[in-house]
Amino acid sequence: MIEPFKDYGDFVNHKNERIICFNVSRTYLGCERPNLYECTRKYWRLNGQRAKKADLVFAICCGYIVGIFKPHH
Repeated sequence: MIEPFKDYGDFVNHKNERIICFNVSRTYLGCERPNLYECTRKYWRLNGQRAKKADLVFAICCGYIVGIFKPHH
């Protein structure tokens, strides 16, 4: 079986950035959206105050970080 993702090691948050993670496995692997950004954006409905505090948004698929986005406040 071919592994869909390459493991580059663990992520270490040295700068203590506030991160929101979204599980995009279903839409990403199912090709339900035209690109990774659209897969992630589908889940961006959350508490506005919490979202404003985020420094980074991670798209997670099968336990791997497949995309990182920096939200514009």
